Amino acid sequence: MALYYITKNPIYNGKHEVHCASCKKLPPMATIISLGDFKDCIRATKEAKKYFTDIDGCLLCCRQCHKK
Repeated sequence: MALYYITKNPIYNGKHEVHCASCKKLPPMATIISLGDFKDCIRATKEAKKYFTDIDGCLLCCRQCHKK
């Protein structure tokens, strides 16, 4: 299990980005929303869709959920 976050503001591609807590590119705490603990980014992304419709996984920490 890992703790996941979603960015409050969209990133360069207009999507809100999902990160795990251990990500080297995790944005400042004031700019992210905690999604909770999940087994993988797929489950975290489903939770993130409760907040925003345009979601993308971080290329670094959520590669499986990153849209090319």
